[in-house]
Amino acid sequence: QTISFVQLVLGERGSTILSTPTTVLVCNLSLQPGETKTVSYSEHVPEGGPPSFKGRLVKYMYKLAVGAQRPGCPAQISRIPFHVRTIPEHISRQCRATETRSENPFLTPEVSEDSAHDLALQALAMETSRRTSMNYTLKNPSGVIGRLSFFKPSFKVGEDVTGALDLCLATTSCLQISAELQSLEEVPLELQMSPSPRRPVCATHARYTECCPNTLITHFSLPVPLSATQSFSTNCVSLKWQVHFQFVLSRNSAHKSSGSSAQEEDSGSGAMATTIETLNSLLVDTMTWDLPVTVLPTVSQHSDERTTARKITI
Repeated sequence: QTISFVQLVLGERGSTILSTPTTVLVCNLSLQPGETKTVSYSEHVPEGGPPSFKGRLVKYMYKLAVGAQRPGCPAQISRIPFHVRTIPEHISRQCRATETRSENPFLTPEVSEDSAHDLALQALAMETSRRTSMNYTLKNPSGVIGRLSFFKPSFKVGEDVTGALDLCLATTSCLQISAELQSLEEVPLELQMSPSPRRPVCATHARYTECCPNTLITHFSLPVPLSATQSFSTNCVSLKWQVHFQFVLSRNSAHKSSGSSAQEEDSGSGAMATTIETLNSLLVDTMTWDLPVTVLPTVSQHSDERTTARKITI
């Protein structure tokens, strides 16, 4: 048995990047009819590899290869894929520094077997629970659009990317706001097959749209799917995350007052018709803006519980 890490590139069958030594579990085993034998096997996943990733250009897969052979028969090998999530390097350094720290220099620190796991979870929790508000004032040549607020820059897989848009101090009218959570898969130029530089492959995972012609403050929430891959970078591919904003702006700054006055003058069916006619006659501009965010791995609350045994016949 062995654990191997396979890199699959578009147009290729793939190559093994990391692999553990082969372990022989049993040899010359003879079983009588109805007799069974159970063999245990454990192995550490090699460090330094990227997380499992299934992109459009590059795929990273981890597999457990199990082989068996009967006398006079060819060997039968089954490769069982499994999912791997990795801890970012800067968080790993914090964990190692905390693990080796001792208050008493004359005593050897006692490190339990699960201390590294617990420290990694604590570091991830601290990294994604920072409540330092990030505020951005959005402007264009016509004036101020609004003030965008984020509560933290890093999010775990399964969390919601939340933010708020304050339009109280806007000097230009915003008719509609759209926010999309996107992942960007990019391959270095030296590894690209095409002569012209290829743009990063963009995938949209969540979308939020709101019409806000008379809105002062609005909020949005974009969930990070549990099946998503964390932010990472290797010499072959990099996966980055961003929130893509699109604002539909009105060139007529007085459209709010005209629309509200039309609704106040006519309380019947004519009010809606007058408002629609006013909005249809507006001249609009579109503005886009990208905000980079970091997506970190997460650990399921059921990860420490025993899971149902999985049986595979070779």
